[in-house]
Amino acid sequence: MIAMNEMPNTLTAQHQQLMREESSHIALHSHYREYLQSILDHTTDAIVTLDEQGVVSTFNRAAEEIFAYSASDIVGQNISLIMPEPHCSQYLIDLERYHSTGITYVLNRRFEHAVLRKDASYFEASIVFSVVTSRKGMLFILVIHDVSAIKRQELKLREGYMLTQKALAELQHQKYALDQHSIVAETDARGRIIYANEKFCQISGYSQAELLGQDHVIINSGHHPKGFFKEMYRTVSKGKVWRNEVCNRAKDGHLYWVDTTVTPFMGDNGKPQSYISIRTDITHRMETEEKSNHLAFYDALTNLPNRRLFVDRVNQALANSFRSGGSGALLFIDLDHFKNLNDTLGHDIGDLLLRQVAERLTACVREVDTVARFGGDEFVVMLEGLSELVAEAVSQAESIGKKILAYLNRSYQLISHEYHSTPSIGITLFNGNMFGVEELLKQADIAMYQAKKAGRNTLRFFDPCMQDAINNRVAIELELYNALDQQQFQLHYQIQVDSTGRAFGAEALIRWVHPARGMMSPLDFIPLAEETGLIVMIGQWVLDTACAQLKIWQKDPLTRDMTLSVNVSAKQFCQLDFVTQVQDMVHRHAIDPARLKLELTESMLLGNITDIIVAMKALRLIGIRFSLDDFGTGYSSLQYLKTLPIDQLKIDQSFVRDIVIDSHDRAIVRTIIAMAHRLDMNVIAEGVETEEQLKFLKDNGCMHYQGYLFGKPVPIDNFERWMGF
Repeated sequence: MIAMNEMPNTLTAQHQQLMREESSHIALHSHYREYLQSILDHTTDAIVTLDEQGVVSTFNRAAEEIFAYSASDIVGQNISLIMPEPHCSQYLIDLERYHSTGITYVLNRRFEHAVLRKDASYFEASIVFSVVTSRKGMLFILVIHDVSAIKRQELKLREGYMLTQKALAELQHQKYALDQHSIVAETDARGRIIYANEKFCQISGYSQAELLGQDHVIINSGHHPKGFFKEMYRTVSKGKVWRNEVCNRAKDGHLYWVDTTVTPFMGDNGKPQSYISIRTDITHRMETEEKSNHLAFYDALTNLPNRRLFVDRVNQALANSFRSGGSGALLFIDLDHFKNLNDTLGHDIGDLLLRQVAERLTACVREVDTVARFGGDEFVVMLEGLSELVAEAVSQAESIGKKILAYLNRSYQLISHEYHSTPSIGITLFNGNMFGVEELLKQADIAMYQAKKAGRNTLRFFDPCMQDAINNRVAIELELYNALDQQQFQLHYQIQVDSTGRAFGAEALIRWVHPARGMMSPLDFIPLAEETGLIVMIGQWVLDTACAQLKIWQKDPLTRDMTLSVNVSAKQFCQLDFVTQVQDMVHRHAIDPARLKLELTESMLLGNITDIIVAMKALRLIGIRFSLDDFGTGYSSLQYLKTLPIDQLKIDQSFVRDIVIDSHDRAIVRTIIAMAHRLDMNVIAEGVETEEQLKFLKDNGCMHYQGYLFGKPVPIDNFERWMGF
């Protein structure tokens, strides 16, 4: 029997043992909870637990990141914070059903729908819904995985797939349409055909089996020059598209034309891996164009080239002659008394003669030469590749000309009529491109009329002397047109002095600094400029340049009183707006008009003197001065001297040159000086070269001079340096 006093100790020991076990159990449970919480916080999926009423009891770290709520914000709150309708209601219904039926375990019921973040934005989630039972009741677990990125990617993949399918379908349609319309071929990098559509087979006459593996040489027509396809290969090998019109040859030998586009497909190595050729049949168009061109370039009656084609061929011949140095010739042929044939036997017979003449002319010349009909009974022959030596070229052209004479002198059978006809032939030679086509035709035409004047049925060459003169004139005229644009003109200035030797002015004299001919005197080009009308533009340039120089002088006290004389041609002065031009220049350059002196020639006064006086007076009103140049050499009436606002008479150098030895010149000079003084005009002598001439002029009252004794015309820099400005 246990003693009573031992029982409390025993109970105490048991109690302590129970306490220790309980404490150990609590510690184990706490450790388990910490371990479980650590697992929950380190999982990448959001884990949310709910009680039977849908209140959140667990919200792990992944859930915080995904939903942007902290655990403290949402634990104890209803699931509706993160579950939008109608999904929230459905979850609450499921909770109630599980709770009321007492189901103890449901695993992996899976949903996919949108859920709500804290900022009210939605994202797609995959949710596994589970139910477990504990001593405290049912626990509902939601494992939530963000699948919005996956959904977006799936959407893009679906869209990409749909676009790809659509593109493939469209490509099939396009290929079908292309094959129906175009001739299509594909070649490999070596140029071997690896695909040929039905159109290609139809137009070429080859089957696919015959084309595949072949080079396109199989359809080469030989129509194009060698460099044609080399250029194509150079282009496509650089990755560029090549397009041109190509003539091909079909299997049966006939030619056909295609508009061809070759597109290279480049590989990763930067080199073409294959080529697609797309061609369109343009044979009908080319045939139509050829017929149209034939009508445009050939004479319908004789089938010879017409004037248009002939001119083009002569231009090519001139270019070839320029490169090779060889000569050529044009023969202008006119049938003698052809009009009589038309008038007596009719135009049909005349046309028959013209056709036979065309045949004979063609038989007389080489293949490189050209025979053309200009209309009526006019034929022209161009001979190419004649000798570089003029004498030999003349002999060669003459030989062919005589052959033509002999052929055309033979009798013609015109249906039932035997007819004799003779030609007149004019010949001109060409070498290089010194002459244009029209000028050469004009020369040959002149020579032909010389042949007619010589009695017909003969030939004549264009006069070589006349040809030299025309050559030089044409060359200078062409160059003169470009001289202003290319700034080849230059003003030279010749000093003018008084009796004390003081420089009071200068005359502006134009020079042409020709790039090939060198410095050209006005005598070499002013007459031609007068004839062609270019003198007006040249004169405007001289006046404008002179005014600009006066403006420069005006700024310097040493030169502001200098006058500048400018020659004005009759054509320039008689322009309706000449007065306005001068006024505008004076105003634009802001010069003192009294410093500008216009030199007019006596021959100008032979024109409409009334209009000239009106223009001179209008310019005199603004201060412009006038000098009558070359006085004594013209044919003007002295009566106009008293009405013209002339400030100065200029004694021509032809009188000054011999005043020391020629009494007549001395008498003329004395008279001019005396007359100028009586008319209250200044007088200046030009061409003063010796001290003896200067002394005579001074002794007779001429106090202003110009000539080599004082200085030659020089460029402005030399002039001002010599003057010491």
